[in-house]
Amino acid sequence: MENKPLSIKQQELLQILQVWMSELDINELNEMEPVNLDNPVKEVLSVREVACFLGVSMDTVYAMVKEKQIPYFRVRRRILFDRILINEWCRCKG
Repeated sequence: MENKPLSIKQQELLQILQVWMSELDINELNEMEPVNLDNPVKEVLSVREVACFLGVSMDTVYAMVKEKQIPYFRVRRRILFDRILINEWCRCKG
C-alpha cells in the first residue's frame, strides 16, 4: 500500500492532535473515577459526565463551554459543572 503525502489540512490536524496529546496528564487520567451518574450525592460533574447526561459527545460539551452556552467553572485546567445548575439549565432550555 502506497503512502500518500498529507494535505495541509491533515498536517494541521496532526499538529493539533500532537499538542493535545502532549498536554494530557496520564497520571490524572489514571486517577479519574469511572462515570457513575446514579450517585445522588455528587454535586460536581466532569465534562464526560455532563456529555453522558445530555446524550452528546464530549466535543459538543467542550464547544458549548467555549461558546459559553452552558454553566461551568474551572479548577486549574479542569472544566467542571455544578449538578444543580446543569439541571436548572436543562429545564430552562427544554
